This record gives sequence, structure tokens and C-alpha cells, in this order.
Amino acid sequence: MKRKEFLKMIFVNPFEKIAGWQALGLGLILVVLTALIGSAKGTYFDGALDTHFSGNPYPFWICCVMLAIDLAALIIMFLTAGVIFSKNFRIIDVIGTNFLAKGSALFLALTAFIPIPDAVSNALKDPKLLMENPYIVFTSFTFILQTVLSILILIWYIALLYNAFKVSLNIRKKGKVVVFIFMLIIAEIVSAISIKSIF
Repeated sequence: MKRKEFLKMIFVNPFEKIAGWQALGLGLILVVLTALIGSAKGTYFDGALDTHFSGNPYPFWICCVMLAIDLAALIIMFLTAGVIFSKNFRIIDVIGTNFLAKGSALFLALTAFIPIPDAVSNALKDPKLLMENPYIVFTSFTFILQTVLSILILIWYIALLYNAFKVSLNIRKKGKVVVFIFMLIIAEIVSAISIKSIF
């Protein structure tokens, strides 16, 4: 396999090669690792597309529940789209590709290892301090680096989700991008509200 094809498979559309139970197994390993690092470094995955960094460790099981809610919301929305717009899809493919796509959150959790100065970290935790000096966040190169990396990883995750949606559901209609965006927004709203109501 050529390098370009390999990079495309890993970072753009791995679902053409990996799906079903294989994708679920690999995705599950990545999600568990994400939960371990997230709980240890205080990274909250409190929405299908949300990630927040607190820096304060919290129980592993809470991180697992958050990730499970995120995945459940996405999978349910994908399956709903499949029932309405597709006549040929396998449930295990939808579940597996969603788990594998969520594995990209591991990189978000790893960005928590980037050291943020205490002054910036405290300002982010206290809205009053941030209001007094809103430009303090721009004084830290590491915070800017973490923010940029987080945005890039989020864009990558959405691209993976779209490819998972396209491949697993086999929707051939021209409006599949609109359907994907709508389902993604609903999944984000449902997961964020559910997590907030529980925690």
C-alpha cells in the first residue's frame, strides 16, 4: 500500500477497509483509552461534539458514561437516517464506524498534557477573572497550541463521522450532506442535554 493511500485510509476514510465488528473492537479500545486519559487529565466529553478541559481529575466511570451518551446519540440519529433514507445498511456497521470515528477523541484527550500556565488556567476556570483580563489567554503559546489542535481534531472527527455516515448507511441521495448535518446537530443537542441533566 502506498504511503498516500495509507494516510488516506487512516485519516480520511478508514471505513472502506475497516467496518462492522472489526471497527467496533478497535474503536472500543480507543474509546476506553480516551476515557482513561480524559478522567485522569480532567477532559470532559460532555456532548457529541463537545470537549472541555478542567485540569481536575474525575472518576473514570463518569467519562465512560459521557462517551457512551455521545455515541448513543450519534448511533441513534444515524440509524434513524438509515431507516428513512436507506434500504441497505447493517446496524453493526453503523455502530462500529461510530466507535472508530470517536477514537479520534483520544487525540483530544492527549492535548490535555500540553502545560497551560496557572494564570491562564485559573482565568479559564473563573469567569470573573477572565472578564477582568480577557486577553490573558493570548499570552500563552501552549494554550493557543492546545486550542488550534483541538479545532483541527474536531474538524477531523466531523470528517470521519461524515465518511462513517456515507459508507455505513449507503445513502445515495444528493441531500445526504444536509441529512448528516441535521442528524449531527440533533445528536449534539440530545447528548449535551442528557449529560447536563445527569451530571
